[in-house]
Parts: sequence; structure tokens; C-alpha cells
Amino acid sequence: LKANVTQKSFYCCGWDDEDFTSNVNICGNDVRYDSPYELIYGPMSKDHSRHAGGHACVCDSTEGRLTVNQREKYEWVPTYCRLLSWNSRSFCQELENRTILLIGDSTMSQTATTLFNMIKTGGEDCAKQISFGRAYHLLHGDSEEKNFPEFIRMAKPDIVILTEGPHLKSKDEIATVWEAIKAHIVALRAEFPNIKFAWKSENPPHLNCAIYDTPTNESYEQIMSHPTNSDTRRYNWDFFPSYDKFSLAYCDLLDMIFIDMSPLYFRPDAHPKDANDCLHYCLPGPLDLFPQLLLNL
Repeated sequence: LKANVTQKSFYCCGWDDEDFTSNVNICGNDVRYDSPYELIYGPMSKDHSRHAGGHACVCDSTEGRLTVNQREKYEWVPTYCRLLSWNSRSFCQELENRTILLIGDSTMSQTATTLFNMIKTGGEDCAKQISFGRAYHLLHGDSEEKNFPEFIRMAKPDIVILTEGPHLKSKDEIATVWEAIKAHIVALRAEFPNIKFAWKSENPPHLNCAIYDTPTNESYEQIMSHPTNSDTRRYNWDFFPSYDKFSLAYCDLLDMIFIDMSPLYFRPDAHPKDANDCLHYCLPGPLDLFPQLLLNL
């Protein structure tokens, strides 16, 4: 990780932060929440950023709305390869007329919002070709939620990006999820022969995130082994690396692309700690990696 970033990638508008939703010029005055039964397309409008949840804007509320804050300065620079820098025009040119559907929980919602807003801030309009479907579980979720095959049949996308993890209860549950997903992917490929599937690895949470002001060189195991007074251990956050390892193996088996967000394991500094939230991330920030990786695929 290197502190190379000098320009803010987008302006954060949060539905759970009144200070930002009241900024009409950038955020509009019509608050939009994720819905469990409809697709979300692109930014709010050509003038207004997509609203984010997960306390995403709390950080800018305290650190500065328009400045590049400490968490935003770092970018991942691989050792053995070179990544193209993010460029919304290049992304839209590569996307052409294809469509992308992202499906997952609130962590995927933050990821989709980052993609929407980085395209918009770059002055391009292909964000309207991208949609998000909220599902805490890809299959067998709450009765009001659609499952991932239903979202796919609604959107008929060219590219589908899935994720699941924060709402699982054990290491073994990810295996059950993947076995169920596998059967649906086989059926959906028969129904939509040109469809492409990808899996986004976890956006990892961190215990005791409030004590970190910069990225860390600690391993995730070290971070998660520190004593804590928090009850967050009941959410099984220490299982996330196992979820990623298991999902990578299934992606190889099913010929799916694996979008590796593992550099985020070193970013305990970038959570909305003022909201006591060590799961979600401040926007913009480390999740800016996702659009860059997507451009490089």
C-alpha cells in the first residue's frame, strides 16, 4: 500500500447521515434506500451521486467533505504485476453495450455504490448499464428478499458479480451455499448461454478498528486475536479468510472470475469507527480498489 492518491474519487452521500443527504446540489433531496425486491440502477441522476449506507459518510462528516482524507491516500500497488489506473472513460469503452449485475448484502451495496459514483465522477454515463440487487443471502433469504436467480432473470445481465459472507453463521455454511449456487449457475448458463459469472471476495471487517489510524502490516489473524470488549466475535468475522479460500476453489471449479479484494485485510483504519461500525467501510476509500480491478479484468 502506497500513499499515492491526491484526488477524491467521489463525494459521499449517505442515507444514514443527514448532513450529507441535505446537500441537495450533490446528493439531491430524494433519499433512496436499497430495496430487497427491486433492482437499483446507476447513480441517482446525471447530477447526483448514489446514496450509500453502512455509515459510509460519517468519516467525511468529521474529517472533511471535499478533502482527500488519510484513509483515501493509500492505493494498492502489486509487487509482481502492474494495474491500470482507474479511468471511467476506459471502463465504459471496455464495457461497450454490456450490462453488469452485482448481488449481495450491505457490503456489496457499498461496493456497487463506489462503482456507480466513480463512473459518474469521471463524467461517463455507462453506470446506467450497471445494477445492484440486495440479498443478505443469495438463496433462501428472508421472505421479502429475492434470491440471486430471480434478480438475474429480472435484469438479464451479461455479467453477474456475486458475494456472500457476513450473514453466515459458520465455516461449514459457505460450503452449503456454494453447493446450492453451483446447481443454479449450471441452469442459468443453459438459460443465458453468454452470461459470465464472477465472485467478489469479502470486504473484511476488523476487531478494534477504532485503534487504527493508518493501514497495518499485521496479519488478519493477529488483528483478530487482540483482546476486545466488543461483542462482534459473535458475528464470526474471523471466518472471512476461510470463506475467501473456499470461494476461490469453487470459482476455479465453475470457471468463474474471482475478484480478489484481499488488500482490504490490511485496512482496519478505514471503517466508520465514529459510528462503532467495524464491518462497513468509509466511502470513498479502500473500496475504490473494486472498480480498478474490474477495469483490469
